[in-house]
Amino acid sequence: MMTIESEEIVVRKAEIHDIGGIAPLCSQLGYPCTFEEINGRINELMNDDEHVIYVAVNSEGNIVGWIHSYIYKLFYAERAAEIGGLVVDEFVRRLGVGRKLMKAVEEWARLMECVVLGLRSNSKRVEAHKFYQDMGYEKVKEQYRFMKHL
Repeated sequence: MMTIESEEIVVRKAEIHDIGGIAPLCSQLGYPCTFEEINGRINELMNDDEHVIYVAVNSEGNIVGWIHSYIYKLFYAERAAEIGGLVVDEFVRRLGVGRKLMKAVEEWARLMECVVLGLRSNSKRVEAHKFYQDMGYEKVKEQYRFMKHL
């Protein structure tokens, strides 16, 4: 098992050359993707001012986590940001990496004049729920998510 001090972690905006480190972490989140699949998607998001992707990089230059957030616009609600995904490498969890990534997105959301930052978390991710609550997030409702492939 790898150990780190969270002070050794640098959080920065993702760059296109980070895809090789981002892709394997998608699998740990439960969404396996190839480099090729992510490449087109991430390029589009990196060029959209209403999306941000941050990576956590250790002292050896390895990506040990990422977070994606975007502006969530509804005509009937205040300007908000939504976290689309957050993952920290399983070998460095509970060492402050996720907290640093969350703080970076919170700051970005403030700069984007959002009054709320929300997220969705699978009901099975009990440890993640505790993490979010410890970060000051409040569970506001339970719901079902419906999808239709087009």
